[in-house]
Amino acid sequence: MSETVPSTSQDAINQRFSELINFLVKSKRVGSKSRFADMIGATQAQVSQLSNRVAGRNATPEMISRTLQVFPDLNPEWMLCLSEGPMLLEGNVTSKGLLIDQEFVDLPFVKANMRATFTENMTGTLPPEIERIRVLYVQPTKLNKQGVVFEVNGDSMEPGYPAGAMVLALPVPQVDWQYLSAGVYAVSFGSSFVIKRIRDNEILTKGLLTLHSDSSEGGSMPVLVDDIRAVWKIDRIVYSPAR
Repeated sequence: MSETVPSTSQDAINQRFSELINFLVKSKRVGSKSRFADMIGATQAQVSQLSNRVAGRNATPEMISRTLQVFPDLNPEWMLCLSEGPMLLEGNVTSKGLLIDQEFVDLPFVKANMRATFTENMTGTLPPEIERIRVLYVQPTKLNKQGVVFEVNGDSMEPGYPAGAMVLALPVPQVDWQYLSAGVYAVSFGSSFVIKRIRDNEILTKGLLTLHSDSSEGGSMPVLVDDIRAVWKIDRIVYSPAR
């Protein structure tokens, strides 16, 4: 299993989704495109446009996640353009011989407008407003059911992390904050929640972290360690909007 997710375009995934819809209808696994739409919680117009490859209509992460749940024999690697095929699996194993549930996990998906709700409830039972999304782990040994998928908002982390991108983040225990290495992190502090880059860790020397934007217009902000509530290391991008 490769260590990174291959770069795939939204258009390639749209093409696979169109092939899948037409195969399911033609093979009579579903009665019609409208029935398929009902099964995955999409509108008939969305499915029709995806099937016919209408420009500007994309298969969303929610559609793909729901489709993989409804059709457990669908090869996730094919669906996400991580391999050439086959479209369908034999039994419940992938082309790499690993069980599907060893490669996928359902994680909280925190939209930008739900960050405060998530932060207030992250140590207990999450409220129903926090959605869940199925995420493919390219390295099963890193499987961590405490991971979270955060939505990126704003343009301060452009161009690598554009608004609307979804990132997989793994929690960093408080005892390890002093050892945070350079990278991109989600940080909750005071009443704020940001996704920023850490370049130098000054917790031991100055008792603070300086959080940097990737955009030259975003600036930087120093945060006292005593104000920090939680830290997550950004593991990878699981979805990025087409540009």
